[in-house]
Amino acid sequence: MGQSVEDLQAKTEQKDAQAQHELGNSYYHGRGVPENYRLAAQWWKKAADQGHVHAQYELGMANLDYASDPLGMYIGMRNAYIWLILTKAGGIETESKKLA
Repeated sequence: MGQSVEDLQAKTEQKDAQAQHELGNSYYHGRGVPENYRLAAQWWKKAADQGHVHAQYELGMANLDYASDPLGMYIGMRNAYIWLILTKAGGIETESKKLA
């Protein structure tokens, strides 16, 4: 079992990228907090901006999901491409192969 949401929140105040990523996962899956995709993406973005490769992947995949909405297609695909290319540069083989 991972850390409690309270422990993760305390670490996010110190700008801990791993805690931000895990808190994003908690919101995405509704573990210890209500499921909230918007908050999940916000926490992943904070971690991704610090170079956390797994958060970059999560954010890229979330943008692909968002791209299925016709109104968000351009923004979602563009952002997905950016984050997944960064993920690939970080050494994780992902769905970014499909976008290259």
